[in-house]
Amino acid sequence: DEWSDAIESCYDNFEKAKRYSLKKEKGIFNKQDLKKFSESLNSEYQINPIDERIYKLIKADNEDSKQMRITDDYMNKGIGVCCFRDDEIVGICSSDIIYKDGIEINIRVKQEYKHKGIGTAMAAKLILMCLEKGIYPSWDASNLNSLGLAKKLGYNYDSEYTIYKINE
Repeated sequence: DEWSDAIESCYDNFEKAKRYSLKKEKGIFNKQDLKKFSESLNSEYQINPIDERIYKLIKADNEDSKQMRITDDYMNKGIGVCCFRDDEIVGICSSDIIYKDGIEINIRVKQEYKHKGIGTAMAAKLILMCLEKGIYPSWDASNLNSLGLAKKLGYNYDSEYTIYKINE
């Protein structure tokens, strides 16, 4: 509360939002459920691990590379999947922050493709990939939809917290 008061008294131009923390628990995932979710899309969609070719496609789209933090070092340290419909990238699920034993998951689905199960399928696939590599796929939800998806995939809710974005 003291930090909130300090921020709000020092800055005039800020945005305040809620985020939702999920517990970081090992052994909570049901791999059969995740496999089912990862294979749930109809045949017009394909989910592929991000390889050199897909990395270059994402990097070529300036908006995707900014939103997903696809950096020049991604092929050495990053992990993720990409959903295609024909030759169009309709979704990306990737490491956002990378640390010693895990990653923070970031998901983006193009607006016109939301609510089709793409985010669920991609996240399930990425979680399975992380588990195979022995790294923890950490999740921090930016909204209630993200929180609901995390719970569906096996995460357990921890707490709500406030964030600030200072606009200069």
